[in-house]
Amino acid sequence: GDFWGGADKLPGLYHLTAAELEWLNAAGMELKHAPQERIQVDRFLLNLLGSTGKTITDPYRSCPDWLRQACELIHKPEHLQAGAQAFFAMAGRAPEHVARTLKQRTGKTPTQVIAEARLAYAAALLTNTEAGILSIAMDCGFASLSYFYKIFRQAFGMTPRRYRQTYFKAPVKRLHPMIP
Repeated sequence: GDFWGGADKLPGLYHLTAAELEWLNAAGMELKHAPQERIQVDRFLLNLLGSTGKTITDPYRSCPDWLRQACELIHKPEHLQAGAQAFFAMAGRAPEHVARTLKQRTGKTPTQVIAEARLAYAAALLTNTEAGILSIAMDCGFASLSYFYKIFRQAFGMTPRRYRQTYFKAPVKRLHPMIP
Protein backbone atom coordinates (compact mmCIF):
# COMPACT_ATOMS: atom_id res chain seq x y z
CA GLY A 1 0.00 0.00 0.00
CA ASP A 2 2.74 2.51 0.87
CA PHE A 3 4.74 1.68 -2.25
CA TRP A 4 1.95 2.55 -4.70
CA GLY A 5 0.47 5.39 -2.72
CA GLY A 6 -3.27 5.66 -2.73
CA ALA A 7 -6.11 7.87 -3.75
CA ASP A 8 -5.37 10.25 -0.89
CA LYS A 9 -1.59 10.48 -1.13
CA LEU A 10 1.20 10.95 -3.60
CA PRO A 11 3.31 8.00 -4.78
CA GLY A 12 6.51 7.12 -2.92
CA LEU A 13 9.72 8.86 -3.82
CA TYR A 14 12.97 6.90 -3.89
CA HIS A 15 16.49 8.13 -4.47
CA LEU A 16 18.75 5.46 -5.92
CA THR A 17 22.44 5.10 -5.25
CA ALA A 18 24.94 5.38 -8.11
CA ALA A 19 25.16 1.58 -8.27
CA GLU A 20 21.38 1.24 -8.41
CA LEU A 21 21.18 3.87 -11.14
CA GLU A 22 23.86 2.03 -13.10
CA TRP A 23 21.91 -1.22 -12.76
CA LEU A 24 18.70 0.51 -13.79
CA ASN A 25 20.37 2.00 -16.86
CA ALA A 26 21.84 -1.36 -17.88
CA ALA A 27 18.53 -3.15 -17.29
CA GLY A 28 16.71 -0.48 -19.30
CA MET A 29 19.12 -0.86 -22.20
CA GLU A 30 18.74 -4.63 -22.05
CA LEU A 31 14.97 -4.25 -22.11
CA LYS A 32 15.20 -1.85 -25.04
CA HIS A 33 17.12 -4.40 -27.12
CA ALA A 34 15.22 -7.48 -25.92
CA PRO A 35 12.46 -9.10 -27.96
CA GLN A 36 9.23 -7.11 -27.63
CA GLU A 37 7.52 -9.59 -25.32
CA ARG A 38 5.55 -9.00 -22.17
CA ILE A 39 7.70 -11.44 -20.24
CA GLN A 40 10.72 -9.14 -20.73
CA VAL A 41 8.80 -6.15 -19.33
CA ASP A 42 7.49 -8.24 -16.43
CA ARG A 43 11.03 -9.40 -15.63
CA PHE A 44 12.32 -5.82 -15.64
CA LEU A 45 9.49 -4.55 -13.44
CA LEU A 46 9.79 -7.38 -10.94
CA ASN A 47 13.53 -6.77 -10.63
CA LEU A 48 12.90 -3.06 -10.23
CA LEU A 49 10.29 -3.62 -7.53
CA GLY A 50 12.57 -6.10 -5.82
CA SER A 51 15.50 -3.71 -5.74
CA THR A 52 13.49 -0.69 -4.53
CA GLY A 53 11.49 -2.81 -2.12
CA LYS A 54 14.66 -3.63 -0.21
CA THR A 55 15.13 0.03 0.65
CA ILE A 56 11.63 0.41 2.07
CA THR A 57 12.02 -0.02 5.79
CA ASP A 58 10.15 1.14 8.84
CA PRO A 59 12.54 3.51 10.61
CA TYR A 60 10.27 3.40 13.67
CA ARG A 61 10.03 -0.39 13.99
CA SER A 62 11.93 -0.40 17.30
CA CYS A 63 9.67 2.25 18.84
CA PRO A 64 6.80 1.51 21.20
CA ASP A 65 3.39 1.51 19.52
CA TRP A 66 2.38 4.91 20.92
CA LEU A 67 5.51 6.52 19.46
CA ARG A 68 5.33 4.67 16.15
CA GLN A 69 1.74 5.84 15.74
CA ALA A 70 2.73 9.48 16.39
CA CYS A 71 5.60 9.20 13.87
CA GLU A 72 3.23 7.78 11.25
CA LEU A 73 0.58 10.43 11.93
CA ILE A 74 3.05 13.32 11.60
CA HIS A 75 3.81 12.10 8.04
CA LYS A 76 0.19 12.66 7.00
CA PRO A 77 -0.25 15.93 5.08
CA GLU A 78 -3.02 17.14 7.38
CA HIS A 79 -0.64 16.99 10.38
CA LEU A 80 2.48 18.53 8.84
CA GLN A 81 1.66 22.08 9.89
CA ALA A 82 0.91 21.04 13.47
CA GLY A 83 4.49 21.10 14.75
CA ALA A 84 6.16 19.65 17.81
CA GLN A 85 3.42 20.29 20.37
CA ALA A 86 0.89 18.42 18.24
CA PHE A 87 3.43 15.61 17.77
CA PHE A 88 3.77 15.27 21.54
CA ALA A 89 -0.02 15.31 21.89
CA MET A 90 -0.32 12.56 19.25
CA ALA A 91 2.16 10.49 21.26
CA GLY A 92 0.14 11.03 24.43
CA ARG A 93 3.25 11.34 26.57
CA ALA A 94 5.29 14.12 28.14
CA PRO A 95 7.52 15.95 25.62
CA GLU A 96 10.69 14.97 27.50
CA HIS A 97 9.71 11.30 27.51
CA VAL A 98 8.81 11.38 23.80
CA ALA A 99 12.09 13.09 22.88
CA ARG A 100 14.18 10.75 25.04
CA THR A 101 12.49 7.58 23.75
CA LEU A 102 12.65 8.72 20.14
CA LYS A 103 16.37 9.56 20.45
CA GLN A 104 17.12 6.17 22.09
CA ARG A 105 15.18 4.17 19.50
CA THR A 106 15.94 6.06 16.27
CA GLY A 107 18.78 8.47 17.02
CA LYS A 108 16.52 11.34 15.92
CA THR A 109 14.92 14.25 17.70
CA PRO A 110 11.24 15.14 17.29
CA THR A 111 12.30 18.21 15.32
CA GLN A 112 14.24 15.99 12.90
CA VAL A 113 11.30 13.59 12.46
CA ILE A 114 8.93 16.48 11.75
CA ALA A 115 11.38 18.12 9.34
CA GLU A 116 11.93 14.81 7.49
CA ALA A 117 8.17 14.33 7.14
CA ARG A 118 7.74 17.86 5.83
CA LEU A 119 10.65 17.54 3.41
CA ALA A 120 9.46 14.18 2.07
CA TYR A 121 6.03 15.63 1.35
CA ALA A 122 7.56 18.76 -0.18
CA ALA A 123 9.73 16.62 -2.47
CA ALA A 124 6.67 14.61 -3.55
CA LEU A 125 4.74 17.81 -4.28
CA LEU A 126 7.65 19.26 -6.24
CA THR A 127 7.89 16.18 -8.44
CA ASN A 128 4.18 15.49 -8.89
CA THR A 129 2.45 18.89 -8.96
CA GLU A 130 2.91 22.29 -10.51
CA ALA A 131 2.16 24.12 -7.25
CA GLY A 132 4.35 27.10 -6.47
CA ILE A 133 7.33 26.61 -4.18
CA LEU A 134 6.05 29.15 -1.64
CA SER A 135 2.69 27.38 -1.54
CA ILE A 136 4.40 24.01 -1.07
CA ALA A 137 6.57 25.37 1.76
CA MET A 138 3.54 26.76 3.56
CA ASP A 139 1.46 23.61 2.97
CA CYS A 140 4.23 21.54 4.50
CA GLY A 141 4.33 23.67 7.65
CA PHE A 142 7.37 25.84 7.01
CA ALA A 143 6.82 29.37 8.32
CA SER A 144 9.71 30.82 6.32
CA LEU A 145 10.63 30.30 2.69
CA SER A 146 14.31 30.95 3.41
CA TYR A 147 14.33 28.28 6.13
CA PHE A 148 12.58 25.86 3.76
CA TYR A 149 15.27 26.48 1.13
CA LYS A 150 18.04 26.06 3.71
CA ILE A 151 16.96 22.69 5.07
CA PHE A 152 15.79 21.43 1.67
CA ARG A 153 19.27 22.10 0.29
CA GLN A 154 20.84 20.36 3.31
CA ALA A 155 18.62 17.30 2.83
CA PHE A 156 18.70 16.98 -0.98
CA GLY A 157 21.87 18.83 -2.00
CA MET A 158 19.97 21.25 -4.25
CA THR A 159 17.34 23.95 -4.10
CA PRO A 160 13.65 23.08 -4.39
CA ARG A 161 13.60 24.76 -7.81
CA ARG A 162 16.52 22.65 -9.07
CA TYR A 163 14.96 19.53 -7.53
CA ARG A 164 11.75 20.17 -9.47
CA GLN A 165 13.67 20.74 -12.69
CA THR A 166 15.56 17.47 -12.17
CA TYR A 167 12.79 15.15 -10.99
CA PHE A 168 9.46 16.63 -12.17
CA LYS A 169 7.16 14.04 -13.71
CA ALA A 170 5.31 15.87 -16.47
CA PRO A 171 1.62 15.04 -16.63
CA VAL A 172 0.57 12.78 -19.47
CA LYS A 173 -0.73 14.87 -22.34
CA ARG A 174 -3.67 13.74 -24.37
CA LEU A 175 -2.98 12.96 -28.01
CA HIS A 176 -6.44 14.01 -29.12
CA PRO A 177 -8.95 16.20 -27.28
CA MET A 178 -11.65 13.55 -27.66
CA ILE A 179 -9.53 10.76 -26.15
CA PRO A 180 -9.80 10.64 -22.34
